[in-house]
Amino acid sequence: MRPSPDPDRHPVPRLLAAAVFAATISFAIDAGAAEKLAIQPKFAAVGHFHEGLAPAMEDGRWGFIDRNGEWVVEPTYEAVLAGADGRFGVRRDGNWGYINSVGRLVIEPQYDDAQAFSDGVAAVESGGRWGYISPLGATAIPFIYDRATPREAGFAFVRIAEHWGVVDRLGRFQDFYSASAPVDIAPLSDGMAVAAMPDGSVAFLTLYDAPIGLWDRTILKARSFSEGLAAVSFAKNRWQYLTKDGELAFSQTFGGARDFSQGVAPVMQKGKWGYVDKRGQMVLRPTYDAAYSFNEGYAVVREGTARGFLKIDAGGKISAFVAPRFEDVFRFQEGLAPVKVGGLWGFLGAEKAGAEQEIRGVAEIYPE
Repeated sequence: MRPSPDPDRHPVPRLLAAAVFAATISFAIDAGAAEKLAIQPKFAAVGHFHEGLAPAMEDGRWGFIDRNGEWVVEPTYEAVLAGADGRFGVRRDGNWGYINSVGRLVIEPQYDDAQAFSDGVAAVESGGRWGYISPLGATAIPFIYDRATPREAGFAFVRIAEHWGVVDRLGRFQDFYSASAPVDIAPLSDGMAVAAMPDGSVAFLTLYDAPIGLWDRTILKARSFSEGLAAVSFAKNRWQYLTKDGELAFSQTFGGARDFSQGVAPVMQKGKWGYVDKRGQMVLRPTYDAAYSFNEGYAVVREGTARGFLKIDAGGKISAFVAPRFEDVFRFQEGLAPVKVGGLWGFLGAEKAGAEQEIRGVAEIYPE
């Protein structure tokens, strides 16, 4: 399976001023709810659940399982894509097609390359050109592009020769990036997109605008906007947060920073990771060797080589869900998180089954 574009385990990868509050974290764990594995470890690799189906690998081939860990589609595929919009990309004999969320092949493998569905279409490559198809395989936007990003909110960034532009739902192309053409562009996130520029810097793009740097300072690295803020680096190992107006959200500087989610973001200070709120106040002091953004109320953390989960309540209080003990984990999706035990993968269940299904493919330029 192709790696997820965000590392939020998922890996897979969003200060001077105010008084800093260091929250105390309790490690009391409800063994009956938190550590009960919903699906026992028995797979060589797994992916996230989408609409009740998840990719799983056995004997070097990918198939799909249900929430009980039973095979819905026997392992037959060479590779798979993350599920979205009721579809999973699958590769057979070197060609890509798609199955639906009940395991039925709905688009025969025929494409040279493919991306996950997003906003009702999927970017696919055929004969060296990219276009977009509908969930049933009809051509939605012709195969005329050299590059194509997933569509978000009705728009996608595409390239013809050296000309980057935007294509809308009707396939209308607006060329406006030829003067200072980016090397690469991530999909829209929160109305903005991260672009890698020819000089090695990073810029943010908005629809129908030329690349903008947001400030007269060179941005070396950046993550996509999330909840109105983006982590950016103006100097090595010095990360801050920008608003969409190009202003600093707060003055604190961090050794590393990830996306905001549920009002908080993982940040690194003195080699350890904790969480900061949108005022720049530390809501969980840096304790972990790695920490990632929350999803469905849970976040992955790492101590040494062991990984576990935190949880956050409606009031923003962070507490432990499962202390670091797993060999590897990925983020929660649809109330289940892949966990690795004894070299094999299974799934850990959330406290409440059927958690919200927030599935968003975001390409990012990651912090070190």
